[in-house]
Amino acid sequence: MPSIADSVTFAYSGLTAPTSTLKSAMTERECGYDHEHPENRGKVTPEYIKTYEEWGKGKIGVIILGNIPIDYEGLEARGNMIVDERSSFDPVENLKEAVKASKAHGSLVIGQLTHGGRQTSIDVTGKEGKPVSASDVQCPSFGGMEFNQPRPLSVEEIKTLVQRWAYGAEVLHKAGADGMQLHGAHGYLLSQFLSARTNKRTDDYGGNFENRSRIVFEILD
Repeated sequence: MPSIADSVTFAYSGLTAPTSTLKSAMTERECGYDHEHPENRGKVTPEYIKTYEEWGKGKIGVIILGNIPIDYEGLEARGNMIVDERSSFDPVENLKEAVKASKAHGSLVIGQLTHGGRQTSIDVTGKEGKPVSASDVQCPSFGGMEFNQPRPLSVEEIKTLVQRWAYGAEVLHKAGADGMQLHGAHGYLLSQFLSARTNKRTDDYGGNFENRSRIVFEILD
């Protein structure tokens, strides 16, 4: 058996991770949050950079940053680091120091890009605000969080979000990251499209699995 201390070279990219370990994405909740001005949300803090500096010191083979929303209104939680071209700051410059700190000891770095969808809590939307989703199926309360009933995204809005995910990948690349991970699990927006339990659409983004997964393949394209 190989040791977890052994390096790993990935055939597709040719990149080498210093060890056979991976830190999965987490919700750090260490970045700036402005409830009244969403364009100011997601600024990296010294605490956020320090977190990734410490993980980098551990010589983890692959470090996954996350949970990173691609829409400053579709947060998983207050304090997310955000990549949104509408932000009041430069998302590339905002992320560079954290990526640099993560890679200082040889780790590869991937950013996990996501959107909360119906799992954007009342703490973010406000009591009257409506999160967006594939359909209007409400998320039950859990983990001390409550959620308003979502409204279905229009096709035009879906196309816009596809471009925001693509922009997020560009930002990660320019900031020095080695890859991007699409968050398609844990009940977030892409999962809401993929699941027939939460996707009740009757257009090209609902119905059979090919349609329910369409948004994912459009993002990859």
